[in-house]
Amino acid sequence: MYRDLGTPKSYRERAANCQRLAEAATDDETRDTMTYLAELWRAMADQEVAEVNPRLVAASLSASK
Repeated sequence: MYRDLGTPKSYRERAANCQRLAEAATDDETRDTMTYLAELWRAMADQEVAEVNPRLVAASLSASK
């Protein structure tokens, strides 16, 4: 399923899967846990991008202001 482990793309795919599970969860604890995990996967993707290409991150931050 995740061939390219450790890439921003694979982290974002995992985040999306966690988010889908959170949206389908029937209890608050599971929903909160899966949402939290999705946030962590997105943060890992962002961190990986920042380490590989810090100028790209700086440009996206300045564009969002």
